[in-house]
Amino acid sequence: MARKKKKKSTIKSTKKNVHIEKKSNHYNWIPLIRNLWTLVISLIVLYILFHFHKGYQWVYNDLMTNSIELNKRFSYTTYNDRMEAKLGDNFYYLRFLKENTPDNAIIILPPDSVFFLPNSELKFNNLITDIKWSSYFVYPRKLVYENHHKNTTLYRNATHRCILNYYGYQFLPYQVDKQVPITILPLIINQLGQ
Repeated sequence: MARKKKKKSTIKSTKKNVHIEKKSNHYNWIPLIRNLWTLVISLIVLYILFHFHKGYQWVYNDLMTNSIELNKRFSYTTYNDRMEAKLGDNFYYLRFLKENTPDNAIIILPPDSVFFLPNSELKFNNLITDIKWSSYFVYPRKLVYENHHKNTTLYRNATHRCILNYYGYQFLPYQVDKQVPITILPLIINQLGQ
């Protein structure tokens, strides 16, 4: 008889468990319904923003589609060509510095005002005076602007000087016979062969 009582008690406990599981299945639909409502509201907000806000239309219609089209049209161009088209004379000048100096060069650039002279052959924008931006394109070489860091160790250990709009020849420790408006020269004469 004791065995029969045990069987009845286990059957009752399993029935209670089954009943509890049915209640928990009912509550599993609430997060799904909440997520669906959130999705619908989000889609409505995106629709309203896209159709009534000109900024979103510009991003989709002009920026995204034109970028894809330009990438396809100019896929044959090199990185340097694309950067020169995008950044203009800034990139041209920094690439010139990189190609004409050794990797360990420390380069003194002229003061900011020399970059923006009206009779300059190259037309720069303000990015050229940002040391971090300019250093990115000439790495691992180091840049130092003459008017910003005259008393630094980097300035005292400089190996090259940029000549721009004939500015900089007066600071070289030697005479240059033929002066050109844009060049880069070593500060020590025995570096001319590098």
